[in-house]
Amino acid sequence: MAASSSSNRYDVFFSYAPEECELASVIVEYLEEVGLSVWHRDEETVDDYAGITSGILDGLGRSKFVLALYSATYPRNRVCQSELAAAHLVGQREGGVENRLLIVNQERDTSHIYPRDLRADHFGKVTARMTQRLRELAGIVKERADALSAQLGRAGKLSRPPWHGSSAGGYDRFIGRFSEMWQLHQALTRKDQERATEPPVAVVYGPRGMGKTAFVEEYALRFGVEYPGGVFWLRAYGTESAETGMGPEEREAERGRQIREIATDLALIAADRNPGGTRRALGDALGRRNQTCLWIVDDFPPNLDLEALKAWIGPHELARTIITTRSNSYANVATPLEIGSLDTDAAHDLLTKGRAPDETKEKQAARQVVRQVGGHPLALAVLASLADPERGNLSFADIRQGLTADSHASQTVIAALGEVLPVGHEQTIANALIRAVSQLDGEAQNFLRLAAALAAAPIEAGFFAKVSSHVAGEPMSEDTAMAAMQLCDTRALTEKPDDDPRAASVHRLICQVSHLVDPRPARLQQLRAAAITVLMDYLPERYDPTRYSSLGFEVVHARELVRRAHTVSDAELTGRLARYDLVRGAHAVAEKLFLRQLDTHEELYGDDHATTAESCSDLAGVYVVMGDLEKAAAYHARALAIRKRSAAADDRTTLRSFGDLAAVRFAQGRLADAQQLQKQALEISYKVEGEHHPQTTTAAWNLFLTLDRMGDEDGAEAVRRQHLFWLVDTKPGDISVEQRKIKELAR
Repeated sequence: MAASSSSNRYDVFFSYAPEECELASVIVEYLEEVGLSVWHRDEETVDDYAGITSGILDGLGRSKFVLALYSATYPRNRVCQSELAAAHLVGQREGGVENRLLIVNQERDTSHIYPRDLRADHFGKVTARMTQRLRELAGIVKERADALSAQLGRAGKLSRPPWHGSSAGGYDRFIGRFSEMWQLHQALTRKDQERATEPPVAVVYGPRGMGKTAFVEEYALRFGVEYPGGVFWLRAYGTESAETGMGPEEREAERGRQIREIATDLALIAADRNPGGTRRALGDALGRRNQTCLWIVDDFPPNLDLEALKAWIGPHELARTIITTRSNSYANVATPLEIGSLDTDAAHDLLTKGRAPDETKEKQAARQVVRQVGGHPLALAVLASLADPERGNLSFADIRQGLTADSHASQTVIAALGEVLPVGHEQTIANALIRAVSQLDGEAQNFLRLAAALAAAPIEAGFFAKVSSHVAGEPMSEDTAMAAMQLCDTRALTEKPDDDPRAASVHRLICQVSHLVDPRPARLQQLRAAAITVLMDYLPERYDPTRYSSLGFEVVHARELVRRAHTVSDAELTGRLARYDLVRGAHAVAEKLFLRQLDTHEELYGDDHATTAESCSDLAGVYVVMGDLEKAAAYHARALAIRKRSAAADDRTTLRSFGDLAAVRFAQGRLADAQQLQKQALEISYKVEGEHHPQTTTAAWNLFLTLDRMGDEDGAEAVRRQHLFWLVDTKPGDISVEQRKIKELAR
């Protein structure tokens, strides 16, 4: 940064694109001549996007007025657009943008200027030789700056708001979309929205690979000062097909998990574990803050009804919601904004970001590549990596030539994915993506394979290392895993979450292409099996609150892996995930998962196997929690019948089934049935465990309670004397905790 004054405060913040550095230096001289102190950047730092949230916001906050040198390239520069947005937002809050911002229009018309309200008040073109015009400009700026007393930072808070959920740091490959950015902001802030959702909801939609997530993330960063209440990011893991991806119950459980994580970040304690209760508590907290916030729901599934949509949007009227989806099916209930191909200039900037074409033929080839892929952002990003001297180092002519190849691989990709690719550009985009993934081998290729098996969520380097170690049969370090992931990133094949630098996610389109052209498809199944084994360590067999509380994307990946359970390991992970959901209060999805586990065990072992009986017991436990005692009794009865028939079942598991079914019958009020089952349970426990075993004591106590409830005082007393009376003279240290409790109650 360079500034004309060492003061901590400035009259003018000067915003300009790097192409205008020479003219900008001249303008600064004229501003200084009239006594203005100017904050501006030097040529080396003008395109440093990482500084937006620190140095630039600091400079803006300490300046009173913003002057923008608005050339044709200005709106294509991320830094410039962020500076302009901040000044515009402060001016809007004060009731007059012109009081805080003046643009110098360097073009013949105003069609390149956004937001549109700036087209009415601007200063015309200047050059370094226009002495009189430059003096006039300096005079106008001084007049407006002198009329202000407060810096921008005092008039409106200029700092990045707190982020919750999936954090964001900005996609370094994001380019363009400046007009759409302002359209989105208008949709979220206008007062006349007549939609079925209130407060305002905007739906950002478009085909795969168009950069919807990156666009919304950029908006949140660029316009974050408008949302001091925070940015809240949820992932919905949507899909076009009802046969793949999360089902409604699983998605609802995932929504509950993310809401709970946000509530934890805010140090909220909900009244219950029910997602609805947590959501209400979160809404109340946002209301108490009394600050506008931004609620983002990324990758929303298409064609859900209005009530399902409302469950995902912001929980308070101060929340403005953005939903990204591939479908325009919500255009009738929220303000739609389509994100399509990049315009020619932005597409060219993205393609040539790593290397500018230096010859006429190369310039022509670059423009042809842009046209061939139809401005598709994902295709352009991977092609740009191929042209980068430090990565692929291919000429644009070579890249252009490879896009038209009609190979078996491209035909395979088009046949599978043609419907999600832009019409007329299917082959060139397919070839671009094929070329990028084909450049990889070894562990980098394994990372793409693993991503294809998992959910569309970040994968940690540690998790990848553990999975690869299982497949290779020897340890892999996290650094080795990270190096493979970094290689994928250099090919523009991954995206990194800002909150975890040792994690990365892969776009689903990349995953699908990688899988379709994989020279070793069997390796994916090996990685999938290893991932299931590793996830067993994350999801303990029995409830563990310490380990459960640390789970995040591991749960999402587990859901993806158990969508179709066929093996013993699949079924085991399904059951562990079901238990996780059960203790989290997601009963419907726990039921679905335990049913899936039971189906798999029936397929693998048959109807009369002990493992099948165990699945029946697990499922019955869910129905007990849900209050459906009829279904609980049915599955406990089935488990008991299997165990009594099965040669593999021992008396202890049969004993547990007697007790489980008896407890349900007791809860149903079917006391006679409960008594018969408890009597058999007591007889078995007495024989197997012995007279003084805690299980025998518990069985006797249950029978005693049932007889007492039935009014059979003699029978109850007989059980007490025969099986419980011995506790009276026993020292507390010689019996279990449960037996000590029964001892006090049975006196």
